[in-house]
Amino acid sequence: MDMNEQNDQFSQNDSILSSAIDHKLDYLNQLNESIKSGDDLKLYQLIDANRYNQEFKGETADPQPQDFTLVSDLDAELSHHLSNQLINYLGDTYPFFYYHEYELGKFNIYFGTGGITAYLVS
Repeated sequence: MDMNEQNDQFSQNDSILSSAIDHKLDYLNQLNESIKSGDDLKLYQLIDANRYNQEFKGETADPQPQDFTLVSDLDAELSHHLSNQLINYLGDTYPFFYYHEYELGKFNIYFGTGGITAYLVS
């Protein structure tokens, strides 16, 4: 293998590596913008595009690779963030709705008044 071929292989690999890093940075930037703008629907799409497409669009295409592994260590924080609007809605809509966040992103959910309470474990 001559020097030009070897340099060409290295530059091809560098190009592939750079493109992969750009893709990951784009994903993280989109995730960050979704959080900042309160676009939970986009956030759900970014977290699990396959399930989002199946549930919201009715598409059952070939599974796409998941970028969520980049932020999987933030699962509790993301759960807490995504629960906020749902909990606010339920509290406004149902005056007998109560919750307790016993750990970041994990909730005990209660429905009921007085002596009759349904308890949901999340």
